Amino acid sequence: MHCCYNLHCCYNLHCCYKPYFKKGAFNEKETYNQNSFSWSFHIWPIKLYPTVANGKNVSSTISNTDKYAWSENTGWLNFKPTHAQVTIEADHLSGYAWAENIGWVKIGSGTGPYANTTATNWGVNRDTSNNLSGYAWSETIGWINFNPTHSQVSIEAITGDFDGYAWSENVGFIHFQNAAPAYKVCALLPLVVPLVVPLVVPLLSSFGIILLIALLGFFAVLQLKKKRRYA
Repeated sequence: MHCCYNLHCCYNLHCCYKPYFKKGAFNEKETYNQNSFSWSFHIWPIKLYPTVANGKNVSSTISNTDKYAWSENTGWLNFKPTHAQVTIEADHLSGYAWAENIGWVKIGSGTGPYANTTATNWGVNRDTSNNLSGYAWSETIGWINFNPTHSQVSIEAITGDFDGYAWSENVGFIHFQNAAPAYKVCALLPLVVPLVVPLVVPLLSSFGIILLIALLGFFAVLQLKKKRRYA
């Protein structure tokens, strides 16, 4: 990915990002009204407005209480804020998280699972073992890697607890679970089942056909031997 929009940030997974801070730029409440709401990324000279009509949220898969990750440099990252949420899909994550100090964090752009190779298709993916990988994006701190070199964010299938560390070049590690003080991001159960069936069924089908052909051939040989015996 090699692109730069020159809007006080570099939209490139492999570029050097300079954080752009603007006091009051991210205010979760300022763009809300009774009929609809939108959250805005304030980047001079334009604003980008992802919107949800009529103020209605889609179903969230994050706990109402256990929803916070922590960064030593930016503070709490809320995965189920008032006017948005992060949703766990079968093979990827989508939606927005919110931090008071850096604003909105977009979990994916495009159709998941994300390729993470272009400026229009990137995001956080989920594999069949509930390990997360790929990138989220903040207009303030840049890319957030969910599968960095020395850690990886994962979801425990039985409890729904997130664990591990994500990494941002500009703010360091973001921790998803801690014992003392206690905090964590937790998914509501049951989790959406990872997409393994489309991969397994063709294999089972192919194996079944091969097995059927082998059995038919075996019985055909037995019948031929019987005919020769009584001939």
